[in-house]
Amino acid sequence: MKRYVDEPLNLSGAFPKTPEICRLAVLNAVCSYREEKKMKRSFVMAIAVILILALLGGTALAIVNYYSVRDAVANGTPSKEFEENIIPIEQRKSAQGITVSLGDAGFDGTVLTTTLELAHEENIGPQCLIMWLTAQSGDEALGIDTTCSSGGNDGYYTHFLYPSADPQVSMAEKLALSGKIYDREGNGMGWLELSAPVDWQLTVQIFKPNWEIVLSDETRDWDTYEAQFAQAYEQGKIMAEFGLVLDEYVSCMPNLSDYSNENWFADQLVKSGAFTLADILTFDFTTPLPDSQEYGADQVYPFDDYTLTIRKLTRSFMRVKYQYDVVFAHPQSKEYGYTDLDFAYALYDQDGREMTFKSTTFDFEDDQRTAHFWGEVEYIEDAPLTAIQFRPDERFLTTKEKAQDEGLWFTVDLTNR
Repeated sequence: MKRYVDEPLNLSGAFPKTPEICRLAVLNAVCSYREEKKMKRSFVMAIAVILILALLGGTALAIVNYYSVRDAVANGTPSKEFEENIIPIEQRKSAQGITVSLGDAGFDGTVLTTTLELAHEENIGPQCLIMWLTAQSGDEALGIDTTCSSGGNDGYYTHFLYPSADPQVSMAEKLALSGKIYDREGNGMGWLELSAPVDWQLTVQIFKPNWEIVLSDETRDWDTYEAQFAQAYEQGKIMAEFGLVLDEYVSCMPNLSDYSNENWFADQLVKSGAFTLADILTFDFTTPLPDSQEYGADQVYPFDDYTLTIRKLTRSFMRVKYQYDVVFAHPQSKEYGYTDLDFAYALYDQDGREMTFKSTTFDFEDDQRTAHFWGEVEYIEDAPLTAIQFRPDERFLTTKEKAQDEGLWFTVDLTNR
């Protein structure tokens, strides 16, 4: 199985207006209060402030201003359909001097993206946070790949030090956390068809360091670079890259846990003695299944070297998902990588605008003639999507000129489907 993921996101703060019904409730609560003659005005004002705080704030109630998928996913310009599918979560919890806030979410039936904000009390030292998503639809536990992005850059920030151990490198405090549902029985290939809403749980583990945290030294010599992490472990110290990342440090520890264990990273932290699990925060929420349009299947496009068949093409408010098979005229003797997939395609709308690439997965059958592709692109538009043009994707080509070969292009008309 091969997989390639690249999801650039533009992350900036989102501060939506207070919902009208909440604002009216505050005004009604404050304005309808009648002051008794013997009551001091300062006390009345205190009650008014308490009412406002109770209605608009507080850790157990709605979060008024929060980071939103309007910006994390839709770059501040959501379509009407996207706006209608935003799911408010608005939960905030704290432990060990760290506060984690969930804003809202978007779910297209396969990928959930939710917004996350971090904050910490002054003068607390770095702690290790590990976070992941689990999900269930009806009675079925779903397979989930969890990733986290920040600041327009992809990253796998599902475990990191917060706050940073390096004053020169701060940890981003506004994050987009994504969970991608995959088919467990299909070995992670393809998408799972759901028939019931999805119940999600975000788990955040907080680990306190037991040893001194030191920073790694930069060097071009890999052996020297790697050796410093093993040496730090032997000396009873925790070595962090950029003040945030512990991956290299944990990989240089002895194998204290079974690699197949889903909690392998956390087990390594604790069993090494470097960290202690201090607290766990959990957030529960439910997402309904969104509407989607399916445009038919089994559309065949023959070329000189292979025949391509569209197996599935669907559009939700957030993404276009596609599945196609490629059958070569002759068995392929080479092992394909990510820069020589001559049969990987980029998608364009009816106006010739490329849709934002999100992910692609491919797999070869044993005959080395048949390849299966699954892919996703982002498409958040109010305008109807009437056609999709497929062109060879230069990101995966050794010869970039092949992307300009119109003889390899084909267009799927969506108006009659």
